[in-house]
Amino acid sequence: MIRMGRAFTALIAALLIAPAAWSQVNSANMVLTRSVEGFYDAGATLHITIVATKDTTQLLAFALRETLPEGVEFKEVESATFGQTPSIRPAPGDGGELQFAWINVPAFPFTMTYSVEVTGEVQESVDLTGQIEYRTTGGREFSEVTTTTLDGPPPVPLNTAEALLTRAVSGAYEANALLEVTLNVTKNEIAVNEVSLKESLPEGWTYDGVVAQPGTVVADTLPAVGSGGEIAFGWNAPPDFPLSIAYRIRVGNDASSAVSLSGAMEYRTTGRVERSNVVTTALEPAKMGFCGCAPAGGAAGGGDLLLVALVLVSLFAARARLDACSRT
Repeated sequence: MIRMGRAFTALIAALLIAPAAWSQVNSANMVLTRSVEGFYDAGATLHITIVATKDTTQLLAFALRETLPEGVEFKEVESATFGQTPSIRPAPGDGGELQFAWINVPAFPFTMTYSVEVTGEVQESVDLTGQIEYRTTGGREFSEVTTTTLDGPPPVPLNTAEALLTRAVSGAYEANALLEVTLNVTKNEIAVNEVSLKESLPEGWTYDGVVAQPGTVVADTLPAVGSGGEIAFGWNAPPDFPLSIAYRIRVGNDASSAVSLSGAMEYRTTGRVERSNVVTTALEPAKMGFCGCAPAGGAAGGGDLLLVALVLVSLFAARARLDACSRT
Protein backbone atom coordinates (compact mmCIF):
# COMPACT_ATOMS: atom_id res chain seq x y z
CA MET A 1 0.00 0.00 0.00
CA ILE A 2 1.25 3.48 -0.87
CA ARG A 3 2.57 5.49 2.08
CA MET A 4 0.73 8.81 2.36
CA GLY A 5 0.64 11.70 4.78
CA ARG A 6 -2.39 11.90 7.04
CA ALA A 7 -3.70 15.07 5.43
CA PHE A 8 -3.43 13.63 1.92
CA THR A 9 -5.07 10.37 3.00
CA ALA A 10 -7.93 12.26 4.60
CA LEU A 11 -8.43 14.30 1.41
CA ILE A 12 -8.56 11.17 -0.74
CA ALA A 13 -11.01 9.55 1.65
CA ALA A 14 -13.24 12.60 1.57
CA LEU A 15 -13.24 12.69 -2.22
CA LEU A 16 -13.64 8.99 -2.88
CA ILE A 17 -15.38 7.33 0.04
CA ALA A 18 -17.51 9.99 1.63
CA PRO A 19 -20.90 8.69 2.84
CA ALA A 20 -22.81 7.37 -0.15
CA ALA A 21 -25.73 9.33 -1.49
CA TRP A 22 -26.97 6.21 -3.35
CA SER A 23 -27.23 8.24 -6.55
CA GLN A 24 -28.85 6.62 -9.58
CA VAL A 25 -26.44 8.37 -11.98
CA ASN A 26 -24.21 5.83 -13.73
CA SER A 27 -22.95 7.48 -16.91
CA ALA A 28 -20.08 4.98 -17.35
CA ASN A 29 -22.50 2.03 -17.21
CA MET A 30 -20.48 0.59 -14.33
CA VAL A 31 -21.46 -2.97 -13.36
CA LEU A 32 -20.30 -4.81 -10.23
CA THR A 33 -20.42 -8.63 -10.07
CA ARG A 34 -19.29 -10.79 -7.17
CA SER A 35 -18.47 -14.45 -6.61
CA VAL A 36 -17.71 -16.24 -3.34
CA GLU A 37 -15.43 -19.26 -2.90
CA GLY A 38 -15.98 -21.19 0.31
CA PHE A 39 -19.00 -21.87 2.47
CA TYR A 40 -20.57 -19.67 5.11
CA ASP A 41 -19.90 -21.72 8.23
CA ALA A 42 -18.40 -21.16 11.68
CA GLY A 43 -14.66 -20.42 11.46
CA ALA A 44 -14.63 -20.59 7.66
CA THR A 45 -12.59 -18.30 5.40
CA LEU A 46 -14.40 -16.99 2.32
CA HIS A 47 -12.59 -15.68 -0.75
CA ILE A 48 -14.64 -12.94 -2.41
CA THR A 49 -13.92 -11.85 -5.97
CA ILE A 50 -15.41 -8.65 -7.39
CA VAL A 51 -15.35 -7.74 -11.08
CA ALA A 52 -15.99 -4.17 -12.25
CA THR A 53 -16.79 -3.45 -15.88
CA LYS A 54 -17.76 -0.21 -17.68
CA ASP A 55 -17.95 1.43 -21.09
CA THR A 56 -15.19 3.59 -22.57
CA THR A 57 -15.87 6.59 -20.32
CA GLN A 58 -12.70 7.83 -18.63
CA LEU A 59 -12.74 7.91 -14.81
CA LEU A 60 -11.11 10.41 -12.49
CA ALA A 61 -11.68 8.42 -9.29
CA PHE A 62 -12.71 4.88 -8.33
CA ALA A 63 -13.77 3.28 -5.03
CA LEU A 64 -15.64 0.23 -3.73
CA ARG A 65 -17.93 -0.23 -0.72
CA GLU A 66 -18.73 -3.71 0.58
CA THR A 67 -21.00 -4.30 3.58
CA LEU A 68 -20.32 -7.52 5.47
CA PRO A 69 -23.02 -9.32 7.46
CA GLU A 70 -22.76 -9.42 11.23
CA GLY A 71 -20.21 -11.92 12.48
CA VAL A 72 -17.99 -11.70 9.38
CA GLU A 73 -14.63 -9.87 9.48
CA PHE A 74 -12.20 -8.67 6.80
CA LYS A 75 -8.88 -10.54 6.54
CA GLU A 76 -6.85 -9.21 3.59
CA VAL A 77 -6.72 -8.23 -0.06
CA GLU A 78 -5.35 -11.26 -1.87
CA SER A 79 -4.96 -10.13 -5.48
CA ALA A 80 -5.99 -7.55 -8.06
CA THR A 81 -5.66 -6.99 -11.81
CA PHE A 82 -2.04 -6.11 -12.66
CA GLY A 83 -1.33 -5.92 -8.92
CA GLN A 84 -3.45 -2.75 -8.63
CA THR A 85 -4.49 -3.28 -5.02
CA PRO A 86 -6.33 -0.42 -3.27
CA SER A 87 -4.35 2.41 -1.67
CA ILE A 88 -7.00 2.69 1.04
CA ARG A 89 -8.35 -0.54 2.47
CA PRO A 90 -9.86 -1.95 5.67
CA ALA A 91 -7.75 -3.25 8.53
CA PRO A 92 -7.80 -6.97 9.38
CA GLY A 93 -10.68 -7.63 11.75
CA ASP A 94 -12.87 -4.80 10.41
CA GLY A 95 -16.54 -5.57 9.89
CA GLY A 96 -19.64 -3.80 8.66
CA GLU A 97 -18.98 -1.43 5.76
CA LEU A 98 -15.59 -1.91 4.12
CA GLN A 99 -14.12 0.90 2.03
CA PHE A 100 -11.55 0.42 -0.74
CA ALA A 101 -10.14 3.32 -2.77
CA TRP A 102 -7.53 3.74 -5.51
CA ILE A 103 -5.32 6.80 -5.95
CA ASN A 104 -4.73 5.75 -9.56
CA VAL A 105 -7.77 4.45 -11.41
CA PRO A 106 -7.11 0.77 -12.28
CA ALA A 107 -7.40 -0.82 -15.71
CA PHE A 108 -10.77 -2.25 -16.75
CA PRO A 109 -12.27 -4.74 -16.60
CA PHE A 110 -10.98 -4.80 -13.04
CA THR A 111 -10.88 -7.85 -10.75
CA MET A 112 -9.97 -8.02 -7.07
CA THR A 113 -10.12 -10.83 -4.53
CA TYR A 114 -10.24 -10.33 -0.79
CA SER A 115 -10.86 -12.72 2.07
CA VAL A 116 -13.10 -12.61 5.12
CA GLU A 117 -13.51 -14.89 8.13
CA VAL A 118 -16.74 -16.03 9.76
CA THR A 119 -16.10 -15.23 13.43
CA GLY A 120 -19.61 -14.91 14.86
CA GLU A 121 -22.73 -17.00 15.15
CA VAL A 122 -23.83 -18.47 11.83
CA GLN A 123 -27.32 -17.52 10.68
CA GLU A 124 -29.63 -19.40 8.33
CA SER A 125 -28.70 -16.94 5.57
CA VAL A 126 -27.12 -13.47 5.37
CA ASP A 127 -26.52 -10.89 2.64
CA LEU A 128 -23.26 -9.37 1.42
CA THR A 129 -23.90 -6.09 -0.43
CA GLY A 130 -21.71 -3.67 -2.30
CA GLN A 131 -21.53 -0.81 -4.78
CA ILE A 132 -18.88 0.93 -6.86
CA GLU A 133 -18.47 4.69 -6.51
CA TYR A 134 -16.64 6.73 -9.14
CA ARG A 135 -16.25 10.16 -10.72
CA THR A 136 -15.97 11.20 -14.35
CA THR A 137 -16.03 15.02 -14.68
CA GLY A 138 -18.61 15.96 -12.06
CA GLY A 139 -20.06 14.57 -8.88
CA ARG A 140 -20.04 11.07 -7.51
CA GLU A 141 -21.73 8.33 -9.49
CA PHE A 142 -22.62 4.77 -8.48
CA SER A 143 -23.15 1.34 -9.92
CA GLU A 144 -26.24 -0.62 -8.94
CA VAL A 145 -26.04 -2.29 -5.53
CA THR A 146 -25.01 -5.94 -5.87
CA THR A 147 -26.30 -8.41 -3.26
CA THR A 148 -24.93 -11.90 -2.66
CA THR A 149 -26.79 -14.22 -0.29
CA LEU A 150 -24.70 -16.54 1.84
CA ASP A 151 -26.56 -19.62 3.04
CA GLY A 152 -25.62 -21.22 6.33
CA PRO A 153 -24.93 -24.96 6.63
CA PRO A 154 -27.92 -27.29 6.61
CA PRO A 155 -28.98 -28.61 10.03
CA VAL A 156 -28.08 -32.15 8.94
CA PRO A 157 -24.97 -32.74 6.80
CA LEU A 158 -25.86 -33.74 3.24
CA ASN A 159 -24.88 -37.17 1.93
CA THR A 160 -26.42 -37.32 -1.54
CA ALA A 161 -23.90 -39.98 -2.64
CA GLU A 162 -25.06 -42.19 0.26
CA ALA A 163 -21.44 -42.73 1.27
CA LEU A 164 -21.14 -45.45 3.92
CA LEU A 165 -17.93 -45.78 5.96
CA THR A 166 -16.85 -48.83 7.96
CA ARG A 167 -13.67 -49.32 10.01
CA ALA A 168 -11.74 -52.38 11.20
CA VAL A 169 -8.92 -52.27 13.76
CA SER A 170 -6.43 -55.10 14.33
CA GLY A 171 -3.77 -55.47 16.99
CA ALA A 172 -3.64 -55.28 20.79
CA TYR A 173 -4.27 -51.92 22.43
CA GLU A 174 -1.14 -51.75 24.58
CA ALA A 175 1.23 -48.89 25.39
CA ASN A 176 3.42 -47.96 22.37
CA ALA A 177 1.95 -50.79 20.27
CA LEU A 178 1.14 -50.46 16.57
CA LEU A 179 -2.46 -50.96 15.41
CA GLU A 180 -3.66 -51.37 11.84
CA VAL A 181 -6.80 -49.53 10.76
CA THR A 182 -8.69 -50.35 7.57
CA LEU A 183 -11.32 -47.97 6.20
CA ASN A 184 -13.86 -49.05 3.60
CA VAL A 185 -16.32 -46.73 1.81
CA THR A 186 -19.18 -47.54 -0.54
CA LYS A 187 -21.54 -45.11 -2.27
CA ASN A 188 -24.22 -44.87 -4.93
CA GLU A 189 -23.77 -43.95 -8.60
CA ILE A 190 -23.52 -40.16 -8.03
CA ALA A 191 -20.09 -38.81 -9.03
CA VAL A 192 -18.03 -37.22 -6.26
CA ASN A 193 -14.88 -35.11 -6.14
CA GLU A 194 -12.56 -33.52 -3.55
CA VAL A 195 -12.72 -36.75 -1.56
CA SER A 196 -11.00 -36.88 1.83
CA LEU A 197 -11.09 -39.31 4.74
CA LYS A 198 -10.68 -37.63 8.12
CA GLU A 199 -9.87 -39.53 11.29
CA SER A 200 -9.62 -38.27 14.88
CA LEU A 201 -7.01 -40.15 16.91
CA PRO A 202 -7.05 -40.52 20.70
CA GLU A 203 -4.85 -38.10 22.63
CA GLY A 204 -1.20 -39.13 22.54
CA TRP A 205 -1.65 -41.50 19.57
CA THR A 206 0.18 -40.82 16.30
CA TYR A 207 -0.05 -41.77 12.62
CA ASP A 208 2.65 -44.26 11.53
CA GLY A 209 2.14 -44.65 7.76
CA VAL A 210 0.02 -46.54 5.24
CA VAL A 211 -0.23 -50.32 5.04
CA ALA A 212 -0.20 -52.11 1.69
CA GLN A 213 -3.01 -54.66 1.63
CA PRO A 214 -4.71 -56.40 -1.30
CA GLY A 215 -7.45 -54.15 -2.66
CA THR A 216 -6.35 -51.01 -0.81
CA VAL A 217 -5.22 -47.75 -2.41
CA VAL A 218 -2.83 -44.99 -1.42
CA ALA A 219 -4.13 -41.42 -1.15
CA ASP A 220 -2.53 -38.52 -3.04
CA THR A 221 -2.11 -36.52 0.16
CA LEU A 222 -1.13 -38.27 3.39
CA PRO A 223 -0.71 -37.16 7.00
CA ALA A 224 2.82 -36.56 8.23
CA VAL A 225 4.23 -39.55 10.10
CA GLY A 226 4.13 -38.73 13.81
CA SER A 227 1.15 -36.40 13.51
CA GLY A 228 -1.80 -36.77 15.89
CA GLY A 229 -5.23 -35.34 16.51
CA GLU A 230 -7.17 -35.10 13.24
CA ILE A 231 -5.45 -36.70 10.27
CA ALA A 232 -6.67 -36.64 6.66
CA PHE A 233 -6.19 -38.65 3.46
CA GLY A 234 -7.04 -36.80 0.24
CA TRP A 235 -7.38 -37.52 -3.49
CA ASN A 236 -6.68 -35.05 -6.29
CA ALA A 237 -8.94 -36.98 -8.68
CA PRO A 238 -12.00 -39.01 -7.69
CA PRO A 239 -10.87 -42.49 -6.54
CA ASP A 240 -12.59 -45.70 -7.55
CA PHE A 241 -15.32 -47.06 -5.29
CA PRO A 242 -15.67 -49.18 -3.24
CA LEU A 243 -12.72 -47.41 -1.63
CA SER A 244 -10.38 -49.09 0.83
CA ILE A 245 -7.30 -47.70 2.60
CA ALA A 246 -5.23 -49.09 5.48
CA TYR A 247 -2.90 -47.27 7.84
CA ARG A 248 -0.99 -47.76 11.10
CA ILE A 249 -1.27 -45.81 14.32
CA ARG A 250 1.01 -45.96 17.35
CA VAL A 251 -0.59 -46.12 20.78
CA GLY A 252 0.60 -43.55 23.31
CA ASN A 253 2.35 -44.27 26.61
CA ASP A 254 -0.96 -44.51 28.49
CA ALA A 255 -2.97 -47.63 27.72
CA SER A 256 -5.02 -47.77 30.90
CA SER A 257 -8.47 -46.62 29.77
CA ALA A 258 -10.95 -47.04 26.94
CA VAL A 259 -10.56 -44.68 23.97
CA SER A 260 -12.16 -44.33 20.56
CA LEU A 261 -11.36 -43.58 16.92
CA SER A 262 -13.85 -41.53 14.96
CA GLY A 263 -14.01 -40.28 11.40
CA ALA A 264 -15.95 -39.75 8.19
CA MET A 265 -15.48 -39.23 4.47
CA GLU A 266 -16.00 -35.70 3.14
CA TYR A 267 -16.67 -34.93 -0.51
CA ARG A 268 -18.44 -32.64 -2.95
CA THR A 269 -20.87 -33.39 -5.74
CA THR A 270 -21.68 -29.98 -7.27
CA GLY A 271 -22.02 -27.71 -4.24
CA ARG A 272 -21.13 -27.63 -0.58
CA VAL A 273 -19.07 -30.16 1.33
CA GLU A 274 -21.02 -33.33 2.11
CA ARG A 275 -20.20 -36.09 4.57
CA SER A 276 -20.67 -39.80 5.05
CA ASN A 277 -21.85 -41.33 8.31
CA VAL A 278 -19.54 -40.65 11.25
CA VAL A 279 -18.07 -43.92 12.55
CA THR A 280 -16.78 -44.27 16.11
CA THR A 281 -14.80 -47.36 17.12
CA ALA A 282 -14.34 -48.03 20.85
CA LEU A 283 -11.01 -49.55 21.87
CA GLU A 284 -10.42 -51.35 25.18
CA PRO A 285 -6.98 -51.89 26.75
CA ALA A 286 -5.51 -55.39 26.56
CA LYS A 287 -6.79 -57.70 29.34
CA MET A 288 -5.01 -57.38 32.67
CA GLY A 289 -3.57 -60.33 34.68
CA PHE A 290 -4.72 -61.18 38.23
CA CYS A 291 -1.81 -59.22 39.70
CA GLY A 292 -3.02 -56.01 38.06
CA CYS A 293 -0.32 -55.92 35.40
CA ALA A 294 -0.43 -56.81 31.72
CA PRO A 295 0.65 -60.45 31.18
CA ALA A 296 4.05 -60.83 29.57
CA GLY A 297 3.78 -61.71 25.91
CA GLY A 298 0.13 -60.64 25.55
CA ALA A 299 -2.76 -62.97 26.42
CA ALA A 300 -2.77 -65.10 29.57
CA GLY A 301 -1.09 -68.50 29.19
CA GLY A 302 -0.01 -71.57 31.18
CA GLY A 303 2.68 -69.61 33.05
CA ASP A 304 0.05 -67.46 34.75
CA LEU A 305 -1.93 -70.52 35.90
CA LEU A 306 1.20 -72.11 37.37
CA LEU A 307 1.92 -68.96 39.34
CA VAL A 308 -1.61 -68.98 40.71
CA ALA A 309 -1.25 -72.62 41.73
CA LEU A 310 2.03 -71.92 43.58
CA VAL A 311 0.44 -69.02 45.47
CA LEU A 312 -2.53 -71.21 46.48
CA VAL A 313 -0.20 -74.00 47.66
CA SER A 314 1.71 -71.51 49.81
CA LEU A 315 -1.54 -70.20 51.33
CA PHE A 316 -2.78 -73.72 52.15
CA ALA A 317 0.60 -74.62 53.72
CA ALA A 318 0.54 -71.49 55.88
CA ARG A 319 -3.03 -72.26 56.97
CA ALA A 320 -2.05 -75.84 57.91
CA ARG A 321 0.81 -74.58 60.08
CA LEU A 322 -1.52 -72.18 61.89
CA ASP A 323 -4.01 -75.00 62.53
CA ALA A 324 -1.25 -77.21 63.89
CA CYS A 325 -0.10 -74.48 66.29
CA SER A 326 -3.61 -73.90 67.58
CA ARG A 327 -4.01 -77.62 68.51
CA THR A 328 -0.81 -77.76 70.58
